[in-house]
Amino acid sequence: MLGIVFTLGMVLTDTLNGWWVARLVAGADRRAALVSRCVSVAIAFLCLALAAGRRREVRAAALEEQAAAFGPVLSVGSILLISAVYALASRFTVLR
Repeated sequence: MLGIVFTLGMVLTDTLNGWWVARLVAGADRRAALVSRCVSVAIAFLCLALAAGRRREVRAAALEEQAAAFGPVLSVGSILLISAVYALASRFTVLR
């Protein structure tokens, strides 16, 4: 239960931070605001996916060792995912 509360708090915090950053840059560049929102949504979904994976890992003790060895790959994958979302959002964001 504590993990669910923590994950929901992280998602809410990331979403609010993304919204706040989007509001800050909205005056300077509307495109940057849209890209910021896309990246915020990607981070929120990434947090939920990692929490779901951790929950499954806790239920099956055999997965815990494999997950520990797979940690660095998840870190690099997370960075690549957020970078890819940023690049795609920057490229395909169309201003109205």
